[in-house]
Amino acid sequence: MLKIDISKAISPRFGIYLLGIVPGLYFESSIALGQPHFAMSLISRVREIYPFGPFAMLGVFLASALFIGQGFFVLAWIVELLIASIFAIWRYVIKMTLGSGWLYRCFGKLQGTPPKQNLRSSFRKGHVLGTAAQLLF
Repeated sequence: MLKIDISKAISPRFGIYLLGIVPGLYFESSIALGQPHFAMSLISRVREIYPFGPFAMLGVFLASALFIGQGFFVLAWIVELLIASIFAIWRYVIKMTLGSGWLYRCFGKLQGTPPKQNLRSSFRKGHVLGTAAQLLF
């Protein structure tokens, strides 16, 4: 019995690039359906310059869809980088301000009482919080 495996006919890396055709086809078909006169004028202009047959025109259409789709992929990648860097900067700003020791000490000085760094004195035996904590833990 002869088994033919065509799953590796197109390499996965090349297949990822070919996925750019999908958003390009969606974009071009939305223009063609939204403004059919504009699409027909584009096709007639291309036929005037390059006298292609129908299959060659289909190839030009798919190649332009690939370029447009790859442009969308690059744009999405740039937007993703911007959003990730904004979140990273925001986390850094929060860590440096709200989660920092200097701000904690500054607020304590503004209130007039030094902040308590630990609560061990509250959890002694015989103290109200201490007995409640021992019951819970």
